Amino acid sequence: MANDSRPADLALHSSYPVLQTVSKSVIKWKSTLSKGDQLELQFQKIQSGKLFYQCVLAAVVPSELLVRLNNELRESLNSDGTSHAGLSDYFPHLSIVYGDLNQQQKEVLVERATSTLSDMHGFVPKDILVVKTSGPSNEWAKLAKISLQDGAIESLS
Repeated sequence: MANDSRPADLALHSSYPVLQTVSKSVIKWKSTLSKGDQLELQFQKIQSGKLFYQCVLAAVVPSELLVRLNNELRESLNSDGTSHAGLSDYFPHLSIVYGDLNQQQKEVLVERATSTLSDMHGFVPKDILVVKTSGPSNEWAKLAKISLQDGAIESLS
């Protein structure tokens, strides 16, 4: 029997290679941090967007640590390693509302979210959530959480 270090709940998971790549990227990124460095997401403002999945969002400050993590993940997940032409510009944000709303509806939600979240200026994330986003949004599936501390993979499916 082959020696397989994968957790039992991931052994047959079709997304395991991607999860392993993300985990290794987190570990590599973490190894570049100075002692005491910690990723903190700080909100710039709550705003509306043009895309379904960016209907209402909190824009996040692109800190050095966040940009480095993004770069590491993009490099490792770029399957051919040569082209970045298909990658969108990096826009760090947290989606608050997904939807096809008109601008007036979005403005109401932006005002409500801005008021409700006025005391929240950011947070320290503990994990990366890996979601399969192929197909309609009601078919998206949470696959796993990957720890930003040690790259540990926790299956969610």
